[in-house]
Amino acid sequence: ESIDKIVVTQTSGSGDDFTEGDDVTISATVWCWSTGSSDYVDFYYASDASDPAWNQIGDRQQCPGGGVQTITATYTLPQGSIQAVRANLLYGSSTASAASCTSGGYDDTDDLVITVKPNQPVGPPTSPPTANPTPNPSPNPTPQPSNPPTPVPSNPPTAPPTPIPTS
Repeated sequence: ESIDKIVVTQTSGSGDDFTEGDDVTISATVWCWSTGSSDYVDFYYASDASDPAWNQIGDRQQCPGGGVQTITATYTLPQGSIQAVRANLLYGSSTASAASCTSGGYDDTDDLVITVKPNQPVGPPTSPPTANPTPNPSPNPTPQPSNPPTPVPSNPPTAPPTPIPTS
């Protein structure tokens, strides 16, 4: 049994960056033993990867079969600029637990750290509006161009094409 890969993808929100308040999906690619009936996966998140306090996401999930499987969980990103997600693969335990790290001989735990942008509220413009409006237009318009347009082309046209190709 092993966790091979953890991927976090955005399921709501705008742009390419993770932002506080976005819904994200964690996908764990795991190897489950035999039929998978004895293997379970827990998902966790921590809003501060440097000092993680792990919060379980949803319920413990049983492997859907043996061999390579992808198991997912979805949650909303909390506040915090450097966050972490964790997947636990457990052998033989279907009872939910607050333990976010297991130590069984066939268990595996992997973490992934992600950066998250703050959810900035839309506020007033960065600079105040102009205090004085633009003055009225000038009573005297701009004078006409100083030089008149050229009446004829300055170069003679090129010669017409020859009817027979040259070699």
